[in-house]
Amino acid sequence: YERARHFYEAAAEQGDVMAICNLGRLYEDGRGVDRDYSKAIEYYQQAAAEGNAIAQNSLGLCYFTGNGIEQDYKQAFFYCKQAAEQGLDVAQENIAYFYNNGYGIELDEEQAYIWYEKAALQGIGNAQYCLGRFYELGTGARQQDYKQAAVYYEQAAEQGHAEACYKLSRLYYKGHGV
Repeated sequence: YERARHFYEAAAEQGDVMAICNLGRLYEDGRGVDRDYSKAIEYYQQAAAEGNAIAQNSLGLCYFTGNGIEQDYKQAFFYCKQAAEQGLDVAQENIAYFYNNGYGIELDEEQAYIWYEKAALQGIGNAQYCLGRFYELGTGARQQDYKQAAVYYEQAAEQGHAEACYKLSRLYYKGHGV
């Protein structure tokens, strides 16, 4: 990681935004450097200001967890939403989670469903699982539909999502939608 840091720093000095973002990741994770959340946030802020979706999402997660910065769900939502609107799959899942739980924004199950669906279409297993739960339970502005729940659980299960495997097995056991 030290060699990676060296070359990221060289690229960052030339204005490479992805290198700046990756420096933030090294400092956040403590790889090749001492863990330093404040320094990670500085790099994320710099790259996020340049429109880097990964940095925006990472900065949002720092605000969400309070690592290196005062916890602020509204700021977390703001930065993750910027990344989600650029199509970053994990940011779309984060925004769905925020809407589904009322973090930084008013709870809105319909918006949660929309953002989970966007992430699920990009192959995010946990988003597929969450859509399955919406259909199994009849929440998220969705009617209960075991067949549709099974479709989403199966997609997530194929990616190794343990809870989706369990939920799918329960649908088979009960003969619901399968």
